[in-house]
Amino acid sequence: MIEKVFDKEEWKSFLKGYSSFQDHWLDRRVQEFTSGFRHLSAGIRFVKSESLKRAKRESPDFNIFTVLGVHEREVKTHSAFLANLFDPQGTHGQGGLFLSKFLSFLKEKTPGLSVPKEAAEAEWRIQVEEPTGPMAVEETEEADGRMDLVLSSAALPLLIVIENKIYAADQHRQLQRYNCWMKRQSFYPEKNRVLIYLTLDGRDPKQKPEGISYIKMSYKEDIQRVLQRGMLNVHSPRLLDILSQYQNVISNL
Repeated sequence: MIEKVFDKEEWKSFLKGYSSFQDHWLDRRVQEFTSGFRHLSAGIRFVKSESLKRAKRESPDFNIFTVLGVHEREVKTHSAFLANLFDPQGTHGQGGLFLSKFLSFLKEKTPGLSVPKEAAEAEWRIQVEEPTGPMAVEETEEADGRMDLVLSSAALPLLIVIENKIYAADQHRQLQRYNCWMKRQSFYPEKNRVLIYLTLDGRDPKQKPEGISYIKMSYKEDIQRVLQRGMLNVHSPRLLDILSQYQNVISNL
């Protein structure tokens, strides 16, 4: 079998045809890329347009807590917000709804705690920054302290002290001081005196106090769950919007 050998002119013709093919292929790929880019750009413009329309219609990124820069403040924001929410006389206008959900959730986490079904209908005292007064802790005189949130009902009787931690470090023997103050409240049965350590993720204190009983709760799971349970029974758009903003704050802390 004799193989054909291209002469010089045939090689030139072949290379010219191959070069033409390459140019045609490259032009086609550029056209396809340009067309695809136009479609992508149109898609991006559409998404951006729809996002702007939604922003005008719903303002999903507007949050009063973050706008005012108070979303990380433990006492002035979170303790105050929960105090109002758990207060049957709070300005939310929902009576004992959220207190009832909180007590129900607390009972689930605290075996032996006596909480009647109608507990939220009793008379309650909700106090932020309750002073402990000077006291002896482990035979050492301690300075005055303040408890972040205290919920008490003499009618039940039930006493709940909440230590609220967002980012602040634990104070020296803080839970011990709270525990000593609670022991002095002898009107309340020991089993109905509850100390709660509330943090973002439900962690223990860095220096876990020995011999002190307390309940760990978290914002990201426990408080969120209490809010969700309560919101199912709220019909006020204004309140629902504020609670949704607060949930968003908690999720992003």
